[in-house]
Amino acid sequence: QNLKGLDEIYIKEIIETKAFGSKQVEQRPRELVEMVGDIVKRCSGSPLAATALGSVLRTKTSKQEWEGILNRSMICDEENGILPVLKLSYNCLPSDRRQCFSFCAMFPKDYEIDVEMLIQLWMANGFILEKQGEHPETIGEKIFNELKSRSFFQDLKIGPIDKRITCKIHDLMHDVAESAMGKECAAITTHSSQSEDALHSTRHLYLSVYRPENLLNASLEKGSPAFQTLICGGYVEE
Repeated sequence: QNLKGLDEIYIKEIIETKAFGSKQVEQRPRELVEMVGDIVKRCSGSPLAATALGSVLRTKTSKQEWEGILNRSMICDEENGILPVLKLSYNCLPSDRRQCFSFCAMFPKDYEIDVEMLIQLWMANGFILEKQGEHPETIGEKIFNELKSRSFFQDLKIGPIDKRITCKIHDLMHDVAESAMGKECAAITTHSSQSEDALHSTRHLYLSVYRPENLLNASLEKGSPAFQTLICGGYVEE
C-alpha cells in the first residue's frame, strides 16, 4: 500500500524554507514566491523531493533560472517517482560535494555510517581540497553539514556512551550515489556470484561476510585487486 503524500501546505512550507532560508516574507522576491505553487505540484507530496528541489532553487536567484528548473520534464514522474529530482539535486552540487556523497555508495543500504570515520575517508581519498588556514577536518564537517541540510544524509544519532555520531542515507539517495559511481563502489554482504567480479572492478569496497579473509585470499590468487578503500564489517583472522 502506497503512503499518502503530505498535504500541499506542508510541501509549500518545506520549499519556501529551503528556497528562501531565513528571509522574511516581505524580503522574498514576489516573482519567485508566485512560482512556488507550481513547484509544489511537481513534488508529488514527497518531503524528500521538496527538500531537494528547494535546496536547488536556493542557489538560483532569478525568475529565468527558476523557470529553467521547472521546465525540466523529468522532475517527478509516475515511472521513476521522485528519483529524477533527487538526481537533479545531486547534479547541482559542486564537484567536490558530488564526489564526497557518491563515495557513500560503498556502504550497504540502511547502514549506520560513522560520521567521523566518513570524513577521515574523504580526507584519505583526497576528496577534500585544503584551504589555507583551515583544517581538512573542519572543511569535511562543513561538507557533511551542507549535504545533511539538503537531505543527502539523515537519521543522525549520538551514541549514549561513546558520543559517536552516525547517520544514514535514504534508499533513493543511495540509488543516486550508486548510479553516479557505477562499479567503482560495492558492498558485499553475502557470498553471491557477483562477489568475484566486484572484488576486481571496484576501488571502494565494503565487505561483510563470514570469514572475509577467505574471499580476499581467493581473489588475490587470481590477481591483486586495486582497492583504494577496504572496510571489513566483520572480524578478519588473517
